[in-house]
Amino acid sequence: MSDCTDRPDTFVPACGGTENVFVIDGRSWLYAYHPYSGRHCYLDVDNKKPIWNRSFHPTFHPDFEYDADPADAIAYPSRVRSDEIEDFYW
Repeated sequence: MSDCTDRPDTFVPACGGTENVFVIDGRSWLYAYHPYSGRHCYLDVDNKKPIWNRSFHPTFHPDFEYDADPADAIAYPSRVRSDEIEDFYW
């Protein structure tokens, strides 16, 4: 049986599932966590479109909705395997 981290199309409400859908200018938004990539985003619930730009906010910075996030240019690993994590606790 697989969990939601194996599916790239799964989003869960952020903050441990406590985030609620909110409406700004007639559009429904959810601050969500994407377990497959380990990233947070604002999810346009009406259009099912994630906004990955970390500067974007539906109320304060809606102009960043279609801009690319400058941090996306940095090559981060998409997932870290458990055998690659160094044991810091002895």
